[in-house]
Amino acid sequence: MKLPTTVHATILALMASPSSSAATPEKQQQRTYPARTIYQFANNATWIENIAVRPNGNLLLTLLNPAAELHEIAFTNDNDNSAEARLVHHFAAYQGLLGIAETRPDAFAVIAGNYTTSPPSWALWGVDFSGTAEAGDNASAAKINELVPDVPGGKVLNGLTTVRQSPSSPSGYDDDDDGDAAVLLMSDSTAGTVMRVELSSPPRIDVVLPADNRTTSPPPDDPSHATGVNGVRYQRADGYLYFANTYRELFCRVRVDPDGEGVGQVEVLAEGGFKGDDFALRWEGGEEGGLVAYVMDGVDGEMVRVVVGSGEKEVVVLEEGGQAVEAKPTAAAWGRRAGVDEDVLYVVTRDRKVLAVDLGS
Repeated sequence: MKLPTTVHATILALMASPSSSAATPEKQQQRTYPARTIYQFANNATWIENIAVRPNGNLLLTLLNPAAELHEIAFTNDNDNSAEARLVHHFAAYQGLLGIAETRPDAFAVIAGNYTTSPPSWALWGVDFSGTAEAGDNASAAKINELVPDVPGGKVLNGLTTVRQSPSSPSGYDDDDDGDAAVLLMSDSTAGTVMRVELSSPPRIDVVLPADNRTTSPPPDDPSHATGVNGVRYQRADGYLYFANTYRELFCRVRVDPDGEGVGQVEVLAEGGFKGDDFALRWEGGEEGGLVAYVMDGVDGEMVRVVVGSGEKEVVVLEEGGQAVEAKPTAAAWGRRAGVDEDVLYVVTRDRKVLAVDLGS
């Protein structure tokens, strides 16, 4: 069945300015952090949609535009974080890549989609670096394999997070159905749902968080802003799935069991003043501290710090060389190089930039 608006229009809605019906942003405190542009794509149209970090510290970037490409940012110097980019794979049969999640150590699942077809078509592909050497190896040595050839009924598949990694199978795929399959949670931003994906043979896909007109769905009667649940992150330490709803301006969580099958009631943690895309989580403040989310707002061009326990929000201002950084952030991930960048948040933008933000311990 043809959707009332094309999926392509929905994707482009992520670039739109806030609608007149959107809530008036509340005044927020600000804090400033230093940032460095570690890489910038030459093509002005480059939209970096998501990011993951390999165990060796290299960054993996999914491109939504101008082509469905996965790029790797390899660091060449631990001291100054100088970096170079290389193409891992061009998914020529698709228009764009979106969410990415690690399914086993150094193996990842990536959402690939064709969003102008009617109906749209979506798949999950595996990218496995576990058989390659460290950063000096050619990124093209990664093994590419199709994990889920088709996601029936998918409208705009977007965020992706891992609930359970596979202990052994390549790319998290369980060929012999012995219970070793990776389990992922994946958002559909237009449908307003979250799906559980088990990479068994055959794959098992079920909706675990149905559309909810309060927390997961896009705003009603506004097809130009048809983006609801967007970024998703499963926090194993507390058993919650955290998610942002872009145009309802919400940051929420819901309890999920260790297999990603059971869900509780959705809690709204923060509301208004940001249009969240993806985000990164970490504990701050030592034993007396709490969980903090750094939420990317690519619509208004901001990063917002949300304290999970209180809902307190602050705009994070990034400065480089004494000047405010103008960028539209889409996703972020923490560094993984021990003693080098564990407190560095790597931020990607839909205006071709990769930023390193030193947030301190």
